[in-house]
Amino acid sequence: FDLAEAESELVAGFHTEYSGIRFALFYLGEYVNTVTVSAIAVTLFLGGWRGWWPFHGAGAWLGPVLWFVLKVTAVIYVYILVRGTLPRMRYDRLMNFGWKYLIPFGLFWVLATGAIVVLPVRYGHRRGAFIATGLIVAVWLVMSLVKQLLEAPGAPMTEDVPA
Repeated sequence: FDLAEAESELVAGFHTEYSGIRFALFYLGEYVNTVTVSAIAVTLFLGGWRGWWPFHGAGAWLGPVLWFVLKVTAVIYVYILVRGTLPRMRYDRLMNFGWKYLIPFGLFWVLATGAIVVLPVRYGHRRGAFIATGLIVAVWLVMSLVKQLLEAPGAPMTEDVPA
């Protein structure tokens, strides 16, 4: 929940006071963070070193390394593209979105995952029914959220706060 830049820092943010080696190390740290986050995202969400279906068994050791580097490079490209093209979110809007929507959804997701894992053990193997029920509830929650955002006369996500 931290946006390190303040409104009064107009030029490049909180690192405008740095120059020389401090500036270089600061930017190096930011780019190392980008590569690290991309590598973790590839490992957790994109299958890590495993290739996609037609190329799954290609290469003994070089193939997996190339797949991992290719995936990390693609994620870095998307990361830089999104970060460079989208404007920064205002801090009050980010906090509003986080506290009103993301935290309740995260808590609901933890409960739903626990139910999907635990209930089939106690009540037989009806995991499909539990997943279908969870999907129905999730769709209902998303639809009610969209309805609430569209019907609100002065929706907090579109309201501008004077500086």
